[in-house]
Parts: sequence; C-alpha cells; structure tokens
Amino acid sequence: MPKIFVYGTLLKGLENHRLLKDETLLYSGLTCDSLFVVANRSHLFNKPDAAANVKSYDPTLQLEPQDAYPYPFMTREGLVENHYSSRIIGEVYEVSDATLERLDILEDHPRSYKRQSIDIENLETRETSPVDCYLLHSETLLQDIKSSVVANLADPENTNCEYDLLLEKHQGSWMKYIQKD
Repeated sequence: MPKIFVYGTLLKGLENHRLLKDETLLYSGLTCDSLFVVANRSHLFNKPDAAANVKSYDPTLQLEPQDAYPYPFMTREGLVENHYSSRIIGEVYEVSDATLERLDILEDHPRSYKRQSIDIENLETRETSPVDCYLLHSETLLQDIKSSVVANLADPENTNCEYDLLLEKHQGSWMKYIQKD
C-alpha cells in the first residue's frame, strides 16, 4: 500500500484529515532535507470572491473550500532571499489506492502540487525511508507567490499579502504556524 507524508491541512485534527480517517497512521516524521514552506492566506481577506485570490490553484474537483483556512505549499527551493528552510514535521500514513486518488484530486496533482518521493525520518525509531508527499509544482503559482511575497517584503505594512513564509519560530511545524495568533 502507498505511504504518504502529510504536513498541512491533512494532519490529524485539521480540515482535510477526514480524507485519512480510515487510513493507518504509521508514525510522526520529519523531512531529512530542509525545505521551504509558504502559507496561503487568502482566507483572511473575507471577500465574496476570496477563492479568486488563489490565482493558480484550481483543483479539478473542489473537495473543500480552500479559501476558508490557510494551507501550506512546500518547495525544495526558497522563494526569496533569506527564505527560512527547515526540516518539516508531519505524519506518515499508509493509504489505499482509492484514498491516494482522492488526495491527488485535493492536491491537484500533478498541476499545482506534484506527488514526489522524499526521505522521511521516523521520530520514534530515527530510521529513514522514502515516502511520497506533495510539493509545489506549478510554475505559475510559484511566480504568483514570489511576486506577492516580494511586494509584502518591500512594504511590510501591506496587509493584503496572500502568502506568508513560515519562519524560524515555527520550526517547520504547520501546527505551530496556525496556532501563532
């Protein structure tokens, strides 16, 4: 059965975890490589057309309104100079082929995110193994994010930035990011 590493809204207790409720949580894990995470914050704008703020994210089947809460993009490359990278904390699940198909739809694989193998360290045993996860793939979306982040860095008072970088204080944890306020 396929294994998948989740690091955002699919984590236990969060919005999209319902897709994994019948699957087996194998362990909590940590990416072996330092990666970069960006949060989509379009949910903060409270506009009737909030979904339009997510310019390039258009999954083929809308399973959950993606403008209702923040969700992360993980990449191998930094988006701006001094973009903080860290090992990312998440969970590894063994999933059925049917669940993997639903996850591919949610993640808009392979358009917005691409399911790729990365090395994950089991936090209990310290063993490492390759596990699939979803990494940002869309060049158009990547450019949208870069432009928004660069504009926000140039004008830190700008409250209309659609994207937010996970910082060192979040220590690679989406749960710490969403609990920051």
